[in-house]
Amino acid sequence: MKLQTLLSIATLTLLAACVHPNLSQQNDWKPAENVNDFTADGRLAVKVEEKGSYANFDWSYQNQVQTISVNTPLGSTVGQ
Repeated sequence: MKLQTLLSIATLTLLAACVHPNLSQQNDWKPAENVNDFTADGRLAVKVEEKGSYANFDWSYQNQVQTISVNTPLGSTVGQ
């Protein structure tokens, strides 16, 4: 039984050594050529240690400049 176990381990090790990941998908990324101006807004939520909080955001893309503002629920901007 030891020989069979050793043979199985050796076979699996040999097969694992022959396998290589397919990395071609990472090289297929193509940057956007033309992006139209847009605006978006929404709400995001965070939960840490059973305590939750949320904020609103405004996202705009105009003249190839992106601006994302994070706002409190009352509307004050806390980050841009």
